[in-house]
Amino acid sequence: MRDQRMISAMLHDEIQMFIDTDEPNKQFKYEKQAHNKTLQFEFRIKDNFINACVMWTNVKEDEETLCYDAYQK
Repeated sequence: MRDQRMISAMLHDEIQMFIDTDEPNKQFKYEKQAHNKTLQFEFRIKDNFINACVMWTNVKEDEETLCYDAYQK
């Protein structure tokens, strides 16, 4: 649960940075290291909406995904 909360907060921060840029791409992917985990971020833009997801391997070695949708002005 602690990892999920930390990763959720990171995804929120990444969405805010993505919204504040004028990114022309419709899809954007990258990785970050945090707390000994590899986090894979993926953003997709459709109309004025952003679908943001983060994927990682949890302590049980299962793949987890967390996604948020955001409105881009």
